[in-house]
Amino acid sequence: MGTTFYRSWGYYEQLIEENNYRIRRVYLFPGKTIYEHKHGHRSENWTVVNGTAQITLDGVSKTYHIKDNIDIPNGVSHQISNIGDDVVVFVETAVGEILHGDDMISVPVSDVNETQLGYLPEPMIKLTPAFKDYLWGGTKLRDIYRKPCDYDIIAESWELSAHEAGQSIVASGKHKGQKFGDYLEAVGKDVLGWKCSPLQSFPLLIKFIDAKGNLSVQVHPDDDYALENENQYGKNEMWYVIDTEPGAGLYVGFNRDVSREEVEKRVKNNTIMEVLNFYPTKPGDVFFIPAGTVHAIGAGNLICEIQQSSNCTYRLYDYDRRDKFGNPRELHLQKALDVLNFNKYTVQKPETETTDEGSTLVRCKYFESTLYDVEDTVSIQLDNDRFYSVVCIKGKGTLQIGDMKMDIKSGESVFVPAQRDRMCISGNNSIIISTI
Repeated sequence: MGTTFYRSWGYYEQLIEENNYRIRRVYLFPGKTIYEHKHGHRSENWTVVNGTAQITLDGVSKTYHIKDNIDIPNGVSHQISNIGDDVVVFVETAVGEILHGDDMISVPVSDVNETQLGYLPEPMIKLTPAFKDYLWGGTKLRDIYRKPCDYDIIAESWELSAHEAGQSIVASGKHKGQKFGDYLEAVGKDVLGWKCSPLQSFPLLIKFIDAKGNLSVQVHPDDDYALENENQYGKNEMWYVIDTEPGAGLYVGFNRDVSREEVEKRVKNNTIMEVLNFYPTKPGDVFFIPAGTVHAIGAGNLICEIQQSSNCTYRLYDYDRRDKFGNPRELHLQKALDVLNFNKYTVQKPETETTDEGSTLVRCKYFESTLYDVEDTVSIQLDNDRFYSVVCIKGKGTLQIGDMKMDIKSGESVFVPAQRDRMCISGNNSIIISTI
């Protein structure tokens, strides 16, 4: 056995090296690619001895198996990908002037994802969340949902997120341990369905919120303002109230028409709460919060929030609270005033629909969410034009797509790639399914 050299795609053993020829045994891991390149001073010959490979020569791709032999003349661009479940092993014989890396001529090429290599994505993957310990948070996400987090307080758990501010983690299957955004890059954008094809980034962020204290009074911009000023999308969101404590409620919108000048004055003299609507809450309440609407989640609410994938929040008022270092929390007054809707708030009645199987919570241009209260089995038709997020808010049960089964219990989240199939939900549980 010769010297072994390790690379990001696998490794190779240098078996023989002479002045004018060289023999290597190359190991290419499943799903990995040695990207397109060519040589100006040597030819190569590859013999596949294990696995299944897709080899591209000057733009023409073919599949090769054990005992297949491929000649690669100098000047011919070539690329090899492992498209099977086993390690691809091939013996490479190079003849000519062996100049090592100096004779490696790269060819511009995009990354190859698993979909392009012919892999079928797993029908569903379980996710674990990213956690936030904002000062207003409590302990319900650990006490009720058994979230594995060492923070003293858990304000939010980001159940479905590819946002750079906090990504969920793949918790099942061959991509276990990867950040959700890295998983999407590895499997390819096709898993999101063609409805996501115009979008630059993953469009949804779904979280649990435990408000032991009041959240700040805040507002989110729309897409136009956020893209121009923050280089990210705006934020429309929906709240589903899971549980409440006595006296809990939500602040949403102004209770009368106001002006920019009045709002700015009230923020400075601590009277802004006087012109906000307060809505007492109970489990099962639904609120849709369009961009531009002033709002604050009040103390005592446990909420599931479905929103655009954005962390763009302008804090208008924060009760003169201090952070853990004793400093006043930052306000974003001028930006908040730029995007606020100053008109009297009218409760947003999202388009809803109730069937024997589920109740639509919200349907807007950015997302739609449906609640399923399952007592035995519910069967849902999946389409290949969109992905699905499954979040269990109560009980436990089993998801099944094709031959794949997955247990799910309260507080857990599952991502379902775009596919044309049926998903069966069994058990005794309440589940919110969201898509675009």
